[in-house]
Amino acid sequence: MSNYIATLLALLLLFFPVGAYTQIHTGNQVKQAAFHLLAESVKHVEVQGANSQEEAERLVRAFVDRTIQQNSMNLDPSKLVIQAEKLTEIGWRDGVFRITFIYPKPVLVSFLQDNETFSFDMLGTIEPHQFDERRE
Repeated sequence: MSNYIATLLALLLLFFPVGAYTQIHTGNQVKQAAFHLLAESVKHVEVQGANSQEEAERLVRAFVDRTIQQNSMNLDPSKLVIQAEKLTEIGWRDGVFRITFIYPKPVLVSFLQDNETFSFDMLGTIEPHQFDERRE
């Protein structure tokens, strides 16, 4: 009986590091893809312009859905939480927004780390400039 237990433990020790490495690698890929997508979406919204937080979230959601579909990324758009917040603290000029992406981590990565989601913030100016005549 002890040979069976030793064999099971040996197999577990053989496959666990490989699985953990694969999950951590997948987690890093998801992290990079989400951060890259956030940067592109902030730039897109800066170019398009928005007058409210709701309009900014709508623009970002449409851009994210279209980009994930076109580039066949490994991100699930239904799991991605998008938040847009207008910064009104003293010292911030008008039109500065913070866009936040929250995306869940893979199972083993969230088990090994303390939090269960990736969270990315990026600032951008959303209102169009006065010299911009093109607005879609």
